[in-house]
Parts: sequence; C-alpha cells; structure tokens
Amino acid sequence: MNKKFLVKTTGALVAVTVTTMRKAVTIIVSFLIFSKPFTVDYVWAGLVILLAIYLNLYSKNKTKWNAAIVNWWHGRHFSPAIDKGKLIGV
Repeated sequence: MNKKFLVKTTGALVAVTVTTMRKAVTIIVSFLIFSKPFTVDYVWAGLVILLAIYLNLYSKNKTKWNAAIVNWWHGRHFSPAIDKGKLIGV
C-alpha cells in the first residue's frame, strides 16, 4: 500500500500507526521463523520504546491529560478533605 495514499485517506496518525504495527509484526514473525534466543534485553528495549511513545504523546497533550489524570485519581482513590468539620469522600 502506498504511504501517501494512506496518509491522504486516513491521516498521518493512522499511517504511522499502521507502519509501526507492520514493523512490530515483522519482528515477531522473525522470532517465530528464525531461531533467535529471546532475552530480557528485548523486553527492556520494547518498554523503552513504549515509554518514549507515551512521553511524546503526553508532551503534546499535557493539559488535557493532566486533567484526565487528576479526575481519574480523585475518582479511584480516597483523598480525605475536611469541610466544616466533616470528612468528605467517605
């Protein structure tokens, strides 16, 4: 499939995602077809790549994500607050 066509029809994000997934599948198939020793180093490298992708997305959407994280945190965890002598959140 032509990358320019994919970018024009679906957008850059989808095109990059498809390209990245194709590369990941190629690597996985390579491990299945050819006998390579799978070491922990590959897992660490994959985690570093995922962390880099997350940090890149976070830096571009910082204010929106901060609000979502705060809402999630307060909705899932008990954070006691005192308002006029009453414990809120119980």
